[in-house]
Amino acid sequence: MEENNNKILSSENKLYLELSQLIEQNKNQVVTYVNSTITLLFWQVGKRINEHILQNKRAEYGKQIVSTISEQLVKEHGRSFTERNLRRMMQFADDFADIEIVTSLMTKLSWTHFLQLLPLKTMEQKLFYAGKIADEKWSVRQTQKYIEQKTYERQIELLELHKDGIMVAEYWTELPPKKVLEEKLHKALIEARENIEKRKLL
Repeated sequence: MEENNNKILSSENKLYLELSQLIEQNKNQVVTYVNSTITLLFWQVGKRINEHILQNKRAEYGKQIVSTISEQLVKEHGRSFTERNLRRMMQFADDFADIEIVTSLMTKLSWTHFLQLLPLKTMEQKLFYAGKIADEKWSVRQTQKYIEQKTYERQIELLELHKDGIMVAEYWTELPPKKVLEEKLHKALIEARENIEKRKLL
């Protein structure tokens, strides 16, 4: 009798775990779908406003229309469409002009992730961090941290060393403190010079 009860409990636990997993998977899919839909909507809104302003070819009109359309949209659709947010959407559509790039990233990056990328100066920087977020599943907080640490710039420095024939064997997702990094690079430079001298003697 006790053995049968244990089997029933075991079966119920298994069912519970399976159902919990199914629910969590679908919850994640719903979140991903909602994020993707919002990101695509904001891109479309920004693109349409940019096109409208470009057609009228008047800078003053551009300032006026964003403010006017924002007031109307906020009344009808809420605070997501304030003037500040509309300008972010316009920049988003301008920076990420290729819809194929947007659709490939929007299942991995939330709108808040994209907002962290907008202030970056070059498209290379934006795509570098976007790729990292997608591949390594960075949170928004991690993204902010790595941007503040200038991860992109440090990676470029390492690549430049590599181009110059200086091999840096280690790869850091999270770069060490500046002093530690300088020590490691200094060591790499010394080793590179020693290798060059050895080649001269051969």
